[in-house]
Amino acid sequence: MKNDAHEQETQRIARELHRLIRIQERSQRSVEQELGLGSAVLSKMLNGTIRLQVSHVFMLLDVLGISPGQFFRYAYPKEEKEHPSLAKLRELDGDAEEADSPEFDDKVRRALVRLLGEPLRSEA
Repeated sequence: MKNDAHEQETQRIARELHRLIRIQERSQRSVEQELGLGSAVLSKMLNGTIRLQVSHVFMLLDVLGISPGQFFRYAYPKEEKEHPSLAKLRELDGDAEEADSPEFDDKVRRALVRLLGEPLRSEA
């Protein structure tokens, strides 16, 4: 069923985030402190006890110094036929930006908000 597939994909993303923390030789506690989270909250996010949200992913990536564009290109490297809605977004936004630019990352964030309907944490 669709919800099972979504849950499996969320778990896969959580595993990749956990691997990134380990690769950077950071403790989950140090990342929690940097995010202003209580003890064991990050562990609960990554193991599925607390539902991982888009805003959590962006906050974690920010702390790890990895852009959303880079992470999602790593997580989804397979070229697929582009969905017509995304093609329309590309047409509306233009495609001139470099994929590693801050503008591209902002577009990824805006597109995810439009697609998922979830507001993201505001950036200061």
